[in-house]
Parts: sequence; C-alpha cells; structure tokens
Amino acid sequence: MGVELLIGATAATVLGIIVGYVTILGARAFGIGVDCNQAQYKSHDHCVPRLGGIAVSAGFFSGGAVLSWLGNYQTDVFFVLSLSLMPALLIGLLEDFTQSVSTMIRLLVTMISAALAYWLLDVSLLSLGIDALDYLLLLHPAVGFGFMLVAVAGVSHAFNIIDGCNGLSSFIAMIVLSSLAAVAFQVDDTFVMCAATVGAASMFGFFVWNFPFGRLFMGDGGAYFTGMLIAVLSIMLVSRNPDVSPWFPMLLVMYPVWETVYSAYRRVVIQKISPGTADRLHLHNLVYFRVVPRVDVTTDLVRRQVLRSSTTSAHIWLLAIACAIPALLFWDESQSLMLCCGLFALSYVVLYRSLVRFRSVSLPLLRSKKASIEAPSEA
Repeated sequence: MGVELLIGATAATVLGIIVGYVTILGARAFGIGVDCNQAQYKSHDHCVPRLGGIAVSAGFFSGGAVLSWLGNYQTDVFFVLSLSLMPALLIGLLEDFTQSVSTMIRLLVTMISAALAYWLLDVSLLSLGIDALDYLLLLHPAVGFGFMLVAVAGVSHAFNIIDGCNGLSSFIAMIVLSSLAAVAFQVDDTFVMCAATVGAASMFGFFVWNFPFGRLFMGDGGAYFTGMLIAVLSIMLVSRNPDVSPWFPMLLVMYPVWETVYSAYRRVVIQKISPGTADRLHLHNLVYFRVVPRVDVTTDLVRRQVLRSSTTSAHIWLLAIACAIPALLFWDESQSLMLCCGLFALSYVVLYRSLVRFRSVSLPLLRSKKASIEAPSEA
C-alpha cells in the first residue's frame, strides 16, 4: 500500500498544480470568478481568481481514483465520499462565480453534504467524550444525526472564516489532514489514512499557487470542500476506532472553530450586529494590521500587501502547530485533549484582547516596533 499511496498522493499534487494553473489562466482570460477586492473588509488590493476549490477537488478526486485503481482498495468508499462532498463544493463554487449566495443557503447545502455522508458512508457521532452528551446521543439516532449536521457545517464554515490570508487555511488544512493520516496509520484505519493523505497532497497542489504570492485564492468552494473533507474523515476515524478520542480532531481544528465561535460572540454580544456580518476583526486581520509591519522592500503596493498577507499567515500557523503537537501526543486521552482545548481558548482570548487594545505581543517570526492602527476597534 505504501507505493500505491505515494503514487496517489503524487497524482493529487500534480493534478492540483496543473488544474490550478489552468484555472488561473481561464479566470483571467474570461474574467470569471475573479476577486477584485470590492468588499471593504478585504486586505488585498488586486484581482485574483478565487476558484481554488476547482484545483483542490480535482487533485483529491484524481488522487483517490489513481489510488483505488492501483490498490483496488475500497473504490466504492472513495466514490461515495467524493459524492457526498459535491453539494458543498458546488454551492461554494456558485458563490465564487456569482457572489450572490447567502451564508444561510451555503450552510444548508453543506448540511445536505453531511446528510449524504451520514446515509451513504454510515458516518455518525457516537461519542463526544462527555458522559452527559453521550447519553443524549444514545437517546435517539436523530440526536446524533443533528449533532453531526451542525458539526460538519460548523467546521466547513470555520475554514471559510479563516480563509483571509495567503496560505492560511490551506496550510492549516494540510496540518490537520496529515495529523489525521498519522493517527489513522497507528490504529490501522487504511481508508482514512489514504483519504487524508490524498487530501493533504491535493491541498499542497493548491498551496503552490496560493503561497506566498497569492496567485489563486481558495474561495468558498475550496473552503467548504476542505472543511467537509476534514469533518467527515474526523468523524469516520473516531466512530470506526473507539481508541481515538473525539477530542483529538477537535483540538486539531480548534483554531478555526474557536475563531468562528468567538467571532459570533463578538458580533452578537459586543457589537450588537448579525453574526454573519463581515468585518476586519478576525485574529488574522489584527495580526495583519497590528503585528506585521509594513513591508517596504518594494514600492509596489500590491507586492507589499502580498508579502504582509503571507507573513501574517506564517504567524498564525504557529497556533495550528501548537494544537497539532499535543493532539498527536495525546490522541487517545480525552482528559488531556480537553485541557489543551481549554488552554487554547483561553490563550486565544488573551491574545485577541491584547491586540484589540493595542497591547500587541511580539511574535517570534517578525517583531514590529510600532503597531499599526488601521483596523477598527472591537467595540
């Protein structure tokens, strides 16, 4: 299986790179699916295709097909998994092309994808690692089904939330998928290991075009597809392998999930606005404006913004790595994983409030002598 997996992953990366290049050329030639920073809350100032979902999905589908053909292993499962991901991918791409699909519609269609995975792959939440919640899940299958819909849609939306800087969501997705593959290997879950590996490889094919120069954005299609893939594989790994704590994948995606939860709290409770209102107050926005200094190595405005965006992502990567390390160390210890999730949530709030109140910390990758005040205040 080792050689077949290597070939499948290579195919996913190569196809991701090729399709990404063709997508860039096509979007520019026909002027479709191009993001020209028409929204006030965006931090770039140039036109870039936001159709990275085409490259990511093409890489995953082709890598899975090659792996199935070479190894003749669970071809039907790869096909059904791909089928369940399609609604989330298509509604995201529709938004990328038209910029007219509401957040609620996208979440509902993502839940349809989750429902397909539930019925076709028998993917369901059987345990949350907390006795009281586990009791609720066992009361009736509908309860577990509802929890799964919310969890999958939430993770998918979370990856869309953090998709704001070059290489941010794609690198974090690679870390998460690689970690899922590593633990799947330890518990001998060959399918999850292969699917996660191919997913990480296809993400790298997109990453080549996204970081550091931002020639292709992931867009809603790529973000929802990636979040769906991670959520479904996480549930599969936990439900098929009782030794794996349900808090293992939770810690892996703690940054995007907590970013989403805290953003909703901030908008509803503090700002008294709709939780779906877009703004420039996400953590990556604050790091971009208040931690990463202006890059003056070039007089070109676009290039300066691209370099700042990529540097911001490199700072945020540290959060994902800080979650992945203990997750891999304690993947079968729920108490330790829950403690790590709590510590991350607390650390995030302290860091966020420090940045909002201009008490910026000096991050190790780049130190700024003077904090920028471009971003609006929290309240």
